[in-house]
Amino acid sequence: MKAPVTLMRAIAIAAAGMVLANPTLAGPANGTVLVLPSPNGDSTYAFGVQTSDKPWSIETPAAGALRFEVKAGDRWPNDAPGRERSEIAAAAIYPPGEDIAVSYDFTIEPGVASSAKWLVAGQFHANDRQTPPPFAVEMRGEKLAIAIRYRRAEDDAIQSQYIYSDPKDLERGRPYAMQIEARFSTTDGALRVLRDGIEIVSYRGPLGYDNGVYWKQGVYRSSADEPIAATYRNLRFSPG
Repeated sequence: MKAPVTLMRAIAIAAAGMVLANPTLAGPANGTVLVLPSPNGDSTYAFGVQTSDKPWSIETPAAGALRFEVKAGDRWPNDAPGRERSEIAAAAIYPPGEDIAVSYDFTIEPGVASSAKWLVAGQFHANDRQTPPPFAVEMRGEKLAIAIRYRRAEDDAIQSQYIYSDPKDLERGRPYAMQIEARFSTTDGALRVLRDGIEIVSYRGPLGYDNGVYWKQGVYRSSADEPIAATYRNLRFSPG
C-alpha cells in the first residue's frame, strides 16, 4: 500500500497490539494487527482486528483465507448493545475523489437462514467513527444487496439507498467473486460492482461524505440467534 496513505492509521492500530506478519493459526486477538499478503505476494495489507475475542471469531483455514464467524452475543467491546461483529479494518485511508478498486472472493457457509434485521459482509467506512458506511455489501435475509449513502448538499442530511437487491437467495457454500470500483465524492462520485464478472451496479452520483474511507470485511450484524460464518480469499486493492 502507499505508505503516506497507510501510516497514520497503521500507527494507531499498531498501538493496540502486536503485528502478526504471517498468520497461520486461529484466533488473532481483538485489538491486534493482522498483516496479510496480496494474492501474488507483491504487497501487504495491515488490518485492525475487531471481534468479541471468541476462539471462532477469526480463523485462517488456509493460506490466503480468513474465516469470520459470529454467534449470538458476540459483541465487539466498542459496539453498542444489539450488535454483533467479527471484522477486520484496513489501515489504509483513501482520500475523497481517489479511484479505488477492491476485489475478493467470499463464501457464506451453509447454515440456518439469517434472521438479522441487517447484516454487513463488506464495507467502505468513513474515517469519522460516526457515520454509517457510504458503501456496504449486505445480506437482507438471504439476499445480497448493495447499499450506498451520501450527504445531501441542500440540507446536510444523510441519504441512504439500496442500488442493488438480488431477487434470488444467495447460494450458501458457493464462492462469489466480487469486484468493486469506487470514487467517493459528493460531487463526482462513481461506483461499479461486478459479481462473478457480471456487472450488477453502475452508478454515477454523490457517494460518501467527502472524507477518507477505509475497507472493512467480515460479519457485522444486528443481534440474531443463529450463527453465521463467511470465508474471504484473494483480497486485492488498487491503489495498494
